Amino acid sequence: MASSIQRAALKRIYMAFKEAGIEFASNAVTVRSNDQADAVAAIASAQPVAAPAA
Repeated sequence: MASSIQRAALKRIYMAFKEAGIEFASNAVTVRSNDQADAVAAIASAQPVAAPAA
């Protein structure tokens, strides 16, 4: 579990990155293929997105 000091430090880092125009990578995955079998295999191997904890 992150301490309040860690949370404050990360918040400052994220804000500094945003001000500097630095973006974090997305977790999105793009698969491009002309082969239908490749597309089906990619979809089948995808990890389901976990629902946020309530």
